[in-house]
Amino acid sequence: MLVGDGSVATSSDELGTTISGTKFGDLALGLGGNDSIIGGMGSDVLIGGGGNDTLDGGRWSIIGTTDAIGGQPYFLTGISSPELSQDGHYLVWKGLASVQEVEFRKDLVTGQVDLIQANANLQTVSVSADGRFVAMSSFAQLVPGGSGTSTDVYVKDFQTGGIVRASTTAAGLTGRFTVFGAEITDDGRHVGFRTGSPLPGFTDSLGPGLDNQLVVKNLDTGAINAVTVDGLYGGAAFSDYQMSADARFVAFSSRGALVANDADDSFDVYVKDMQTGILTLASVAQNESNLNGAFNVDMSPDGRFVAFLSGTDIQQPLSLYWRNMETAEVRLVSLSATNSPFGGLQQSSGPAISDDGRFIVFQGLRAASASSFVDDGIRVWDRDTGQIALVSKAIDGSLAKGVEPAISGDGRFITFRSGASNIVSGDANGSDDIFVVGNPFYSDSQPGGAGDIDVAVFSGKLTDYALTKTNSGYTVRALTGTDGTDTISNVERLKFADVSLALDIDGNAGKVAKILGAVFGKASVSNKEYVGIGLKLLDDGMTYEALAGLAIGVTGKTAPVDVVDLLWTNVVGSHPSPGQAQPLIDMLNSGMTTAALVVLASDTALNQINVNLVGLQHTGVEYM
Repeated sequence: MLVGDGSVATSSDELGTTISGTKFGDLALGLGGNDSIIGGMGSDVLIGGGGNDTLDGGRWSIIGTTDAIGGQPYFLTGISSPELSQDGHYLVWKGLASVQEVEFRKDLVTGQVDLIQANANLQTVSVSADGRFVAMSSFAQLVPGGSGTSTDVYVKDFQTGGIVRASTTAAGLTGRFTVFGAEITDDGRHVGFRTGSPLPGFTDSLGPGLDNQLVVKNLDTGAINAVTVDGLYGGAAFSDYQMSADARFVAFSSRGALVANDADDSFDVYVKDMQTGILTLASVAQNESNLNGAFNVDMSPDGRFVAFLSGTDIQQPLSLYWRNMETAEVRLVSLSATNSPFGGLQQSSGPAISDDGRFIVFQGLRAASASSFVDDGIRVWDRDTGQIALVSKAIDGSLAKGVEPAISGDGRFITFRSGASNIVSGDANGSDDIFVVGNPFYSDSQPGGAGDIDVAVFSGKLTDYALTKTNSGYTVRALTGTDGTDTISNVERLKFADVSLALDIDGNAGKVAKILGAVFGKASVSNKEYVGIGLKLLDDGMTYEALAGLAIGVTGKTAPVDVVDLLWTNVVGSHPSPGQAQPLIDMLNSGMTTAALVVLASDTALNQINVNLVGLQHTGVEYM
């Protein structure tokens, strides 16, 4: 519980204070004074108390132009390469500070920022699952024996403070030229990297200076295993790669025809079992045909799921695929839940996949014309529902551009880089920032369920306050008493003494309103009990379609003709003619579920007009 100015939890706290929550659920109580309360991630309860308070449910701007590291302020530019630890506890990134390239690790719970290293020419940065180990490729000579003339791979242990040079053999020998692309496994025991020359002990059939060696080093034993060894993949150019948590599986993209069923001359994605030596072509369609031009691969820690981009022309939209390596199931992610084209993806950003393979984050690209494409923001795909949601939002909910998306292993948090100045208030640095937001599709498995639903609590009845919609959220002005005028942002629910308001019309509240309108008629949106039941179920993790199925079940309508008549009447306002009803009846008879048809009806523009969805953006939905 976070209270006032740190004194005592009484209404006599007269001092204004700033209260910042953690990434977990917080109870923040401002008491008296003009307080600024920021919930952070998690499901927070924010109580402003007396005075004019600012209540922010918590979208975090992680780093901007300055931050204090060890008491020293750094002026940062060129911020890039954000990566989250498995549970979202730590964030690592690189940037420029006073002309030097630097790497940082930030504790998102305590806010502490640690300098990883402050020398020049950084290439990559990677963090272990628990945030203890960070791998980096750097031109700097960070330990005795480092070349100082070419890039090496280093690993820092934040528990001991020690740094080791990883780009060597067990005997301490190194290759002749640059190594790069450092990646550390979740367990922190293995580091992978690519080298432009063969390591000692491995023959070089391609000559120096080519990306022809991809290796994995065991940091405990010093042993190196080459993914590409002794010219086996001779003539192949290698690109990005990803390792499983224990380094048993390595996914990578290569232009070489490395297996018998790879007949094209473009980049493909492969997965190698380092234990058995078996190499599998992963970039194939469901019918096992080749997907030409596959790259930007990511893999789940157990090696079961991979995600990658595919396309032959980087100037055109690319397709994003998800594959289950055990079952060979393949899905085209860049389709919406209704199998309509979502647009394409940029080669430079994403994808990134969660540990269980359920979520993929990526940078979208949509067609602006027949020959041009524009940034469509950072988005997240939910495998279980097929839905895609915008993550990089401005304060007013509109699209904000973003690049370099990443997701925490548990799927709860998403990070990205953006130069937009309207994602959080007060962002006037004119530079790129790194943001961390909650995954809109994530639901906790903890008792009580709930994703990140933040609640602002007020002592009076709803009629004691005036609610006004603003570009960044809402203001709640007390008509009587000492509560003052509170500024609300990133808060989904307002709780008053007599009733509550759901403000997330672009989220669960909007879904409930649309289902109620389609199934029970537009007047049912005013039924506070119905709204409350629907919100509780969605907040606890029920899917949109499952709630739709539950609602239609309450009506007792099961026959296709009756279901169609009910939905049509509620949405259109009159019973359908036989000709109007039959196509929908045929859809149900051909395998569409009743719940899916309810979602289809709920999402129609006419139904949204009926329930006054635009108006609800200003007033919220009352519930009990």
